[in-house]
Amino acid sequence: MAGKGGLAGIEGTQSKKDTMQCLNDNLASYLERVRSLEADNLRLEIKILEHLEKKGPQVRDWGHYFKTIKDLMAQFFANSVDNAHIVLQVDNACLAADDFRVKYEMVLAMCQFVESDINGFRKVIDYNSIT
Repeated sequence: MAGKGGLAGIEGTQSKKDTMQCLNDNLASYLERVRSLEADNLRLEIKILEHLEKKGPQVRDWGHYFKTIKDLMAQFFANSVDNAHIVLQVDNACLAADDFRVKYEMVLAMCQFVESDINGFRKVIDYNSIT
């Protein structure tokens, strides 16, 4: 029995060695890939810097946009003022219409009162002319 246990231990050790060797190979392959990617990255960074140096710094002039924005803001303000004037005119027109309605109703009531007085006087005149 001791012999079998001893052989199994040797096979287990060999299996561990193979596993460790495989892991070491994988780690070495991974590290080599990382070094390769780092080198590629460095080459790309150098190409980018060279391209930017050739092209020169890009300075954009946003001034014409600011002028357009300023013009649009002025138009917006002017339109807001115009709208406020129109609203004020509409309110004034409504108030004037209300005033005219009240005056019309007062004059109509006065006319009806005067007509009723005239009709009353006509009855009195007609009565006096008959007698």
